[in-house]
Amino acid sequence: MVSRLRWKVMVTGGEEDPLVDSQKQLVKVLEKKGVEVLSTKVPSELERTDCWRVFYQGAAFPTLARALSYDYASDVPFGFI
Repeated sequence: MVSRLRWKVMVTGGEEDPLVDSQKQLVKVLEKKGVEVLSTKVPSELERTDCWRVFYQGAAFPTLARALSYDYASDVPFGFI
C-alpha cells in the first residue's frame, strides 16, 4: 500500500537507542517492498560533544561569525546599527 501511494518514509535512530536493531530491520523490509526510505543515524552524546568542541573552539566559529556579521552589516542602512 505504501509503495503504491509513493510515500517516502524516514527512519531515525542512534546507537544508544534500544530499538536500533528493529529500526535497521524495518528499513530493510521497507526497501525490499519498494518503499523509498531515508534512514539517518543520530549522533551519540560523545559525537555531539566532539562536533561542538571542534566547531566552537576551532577556527570555524569565529570565521563564520565574522562572515555572518559582515553580511548582516552590509544589508543594514547606515546609521541604523
